[in-house]
Amino acid sequence: MLLAAFLLGIIAEILVERNSLVDRALNYSSVFGMLAVLTLAPVEAVMLALLGSTLGKAIYAIRIGRDDRKPLRFGQAMSRAFRVYVQGMGLGVPFVSLITCYLGYRSLRQTGTTSWDEHGGLSVRHARLGWLRITLIATAWIIAVALIALGIYAKVQGL
Repeated sequence: MLLAAFLLGIIAEILVERNSLVDRALNYSSVFGMLAVLTLAPVEAVMLALLGSTLGKAIYAIRIGRDDRKPLRFGQAMSRAFRVYVQGMGLGVPFVSLITCYLGYRSLRQTGTTSWDEHGGLSVRHARLGWLRITLIATAWIIAVALIALGIYAKVQGL
């Protein structure tokens, strides 16, 4: 989803007219975050229904399916995606998302599942991470942080 949000930001930069109402709204990262959440939920649902995973989950060797080990149907995947964004991420609303992320983490640590997966009768399966995968994950995070830093630098410099 990080990659999809990055691409969404690039598309918005190309399509949105400078100093328009939309441009000013998107310059507030919280507004952009909330819009990205609503825009990317269907993308996640399609990927989960077709592949059983998203790009980020695949990198971490995570697959999501039904408890009977069958792939998700699109409706189940869409329901899960919106539950994650509402119950797990608080729709990206600042401070609310901190609370919902903590509650989801606490539920996962205590019960081994999250409310959105339990509600949908879904199972999350993990594979072991080898050295190659760990190296790819570290590289992806370094690139993501570098791109964010570059974007901040460009904004500060007025580029």
